[in-house]
Amino acid sequence: MKNIFYACISMLFLFSCSVDTNELNEQEENLTQTIEKNLNRGMYYGMFTTLNSKYRAKVEINIPKVFLNDYTKVSKQQIPYARVDLQNGETVFAKAIALPEEKTAISNLLFKGENISFLFSVDNNGSNPTISSAKYKSLDADILVIKANRRPKTITGTYECLDCGTHPSLGEGKQQTFNIMFPDGGTGNENNITTQLNLGDNVFVSNTGNSQSNCDANNGKNNCDITGTSVNGNVTWTGNHIYQDDASCSSVTGTWDFDSNYGLLSGTFVSDDATCRQTIFSEDFNSFQAAGFTPSPAVGQLDSNIYKVTGFSDGDSDYGDTNTSGDLARGSSVGGVSAGGIYAFETSTGDFSLGVQPGGSDFTPGTIDIRVENKTNSYLSEIYLNGDLFVNNDQERGNSIDIYYSIDNVNFILLTGGTNYVSPGPSDGDGFQLAFSINKLIDLSSNPIEPSEFIYFRLESDDVSGSGARDEFSIDNILVEGI
Repeated sequence: MKNIFYACISMLFLFSCSVDTNELNEQEENLTQTIEKNLNRGMYYGMFTTLNSKYRAKVEINIPKVFLNDYTKVSKQQIPYARVDLQNGETVFAKAIALPEEKTAISNLLFKGENISFLFSVDNNGSNPTISSAKYKSLDADILVIKANRRPKTITGTYECLDCGTHPSLGEGKQQTFNIMFPDGGTGNENNITTQLNLGDNVFVSNTGNSQSNCDANNGKNNCDITGTSVNGNVTWTGNHIYQDDASCSSVTGTWDFDSNYGLLSGTFVSDDATCRQTIFSEDFNSFQAAGFTPSPAVGQLDSNIYKVTGFSDGDSDYGDTNTSGDLARGSSVGGVSAGGIYAFETSTGDFSLGVQPGGSDFTPGTIDIRVENKTNSYLSEIYLNGDLFVNNDQERGNSIDIYYSIDNVNFILLTGGTNYVSPGPSDGDGFQLAFSINKLIDLSSNPIEPSEFIYFRLESDDVSGSGARDEFSIDNILVEGI
């Protein structure tokens, strides 16, 4: 009897195991089918640029793993969406106007948001993600994405030509998009870097021949060599990728050569992300009222240990001088003045700048020098100069503006490409307008600035053409950063 009982128990146990195994196999099969169905669902990451290079961005697109036919009943978390983080700090969102169908490729799924729209397509297995008909603020745009289980490192930036010949799309100082993406995260050696760059109204993408190597770590900061090709192999570029171990910053800089039909062209590229840089000087001039220059400035004055000016009939100033009257302290104005001198020009409501009204014996020629001290504990081998130049073209004469730098206050080197300006001869009534913005990388790797040493910047102006009175100039939003 006992044997029969044990036999029955054994049969019951075997039967139960058989049922559980069958159920498990069925569940695994269903799970496998679901995974196969969902291969084109998930996260897509990439890069964005308008064809005129005005806007650049990092992009992420989420296609949630849900399959509901009624778009009106799904939650916000179940709707495919896109996030576009622009280089100016703004973030734009778009969402799909329909749900992708189950078990199929996604074809021309329309995403729309404020000022942005595009069509998204991808094969059923998640390959060949493609974005077409992209627009932002009515500007044609290009978006490149990859499907990834982890977020790649994407860095937006620009390039410009320094020796451009007669190329029609590469005028000196014209900045165009140079975006770069590290699919493997950008830490250590990597051989599948992707670039996206504009040339005129065309966008070129390259994901072959681009690599990162020779990463050197120092106190949590990593410096890697990056090289690559683009534009059908005619452009070769090389540079550095700097990033922190804690991922708090990541930036690239470098140079390029273009073997074009217009000869061998060359230039530089630099990322928008400045978080690896240390701010060593900034000034927005909003408290400046042109009350003069002193070594211990009061409200409305500027520090003469930093600023000096030359070329005025009242005499030149020097570092540490006190000048609080006459040509060097003309007060604030909205423009349209006649007396030569230093002014606090209000270029827009509440926004003041360091301005000059040139005259026959004032600032023709003349200079404004800015002395910036390295107050960090590091040697600075790269300096980034940013700023804005405004012009009130209210007179018929044309005047030049050139920007220089120096590391010894004796030999000044002209910055080229976008920082050499001549005001128009014919006048207009438009008031102060932005003439150009400065965004310059100065490579000092062969002679870095030591702690407590200085770098000097100079704005120089003179008459060029025409006759009569002169236009008014001002500089604003100066930012000097270093690595």
